[in-house]
Amino acid sequence: MPELTRKGFFRMSETTSTAGISTTTAAGGNSATTATGQDNSTPPEFQAPQSQADLDRIIENRLARERAKYAGFDDFNAKAERFDQLQAANQTDLEKATTRAEKAEAELAKAQAAALRAEVAAAKGLPAELAARLTGATREELEADADALAKLIPPKAPAAQQPASFSIPSHASSGGDAANDAAARAFFGL
Repeated sequence: MPELTRKGFFRMSETTSTAGISTTTAAGGNSATTATGQDNSTPPEFQAPQSQADLDRIIENRLARERAKYAGFDDFNAKAERFDQLQAANQTDLEKATTRAEKAEAELAKAQAAALRAEVAAAKGLPAELAARLTGATREELEADADALAKLIPPKAPAAQQPASFSIPSHASSGGDAANDAAARAFFGL
């Protein structure tokens, strides 16, 4: 409960009453007992564990508290799994058919969207690998996205063309040159 101090600030305090003893706890955590006259103004001090056994005991107590929180968790999981099995068994044939139809419609819509993306990518000259990156629900949205993506991709350089004809000058020497000429033509693919 807030109290007004002499300087005009509010101080939070909590008053509890147990068997005629009232205790006021200020915001700082110090408490004073008023009915019995005993002053309990400081909280108990922290005592560091003195040995490894003390530390092990503290850790074991903490782990026991945590394990107690999740004591029935496996039972809840088993019950939930059993509930799902019973619910699936209780479905009527119509509900089962409806569920299968909904799954099939979802798969069909997914396949149609993929086909539309591939079609738009091909129409805009994008590689097939980029078709899956197109986003949009309609053809117009996909085309706009494909145009934006096409601007980011550098145009392909034209393939180097081979000369239409390549001739190796013939020498007026012996017939061994004809064999060299044939080897050169085979090497250059002429």
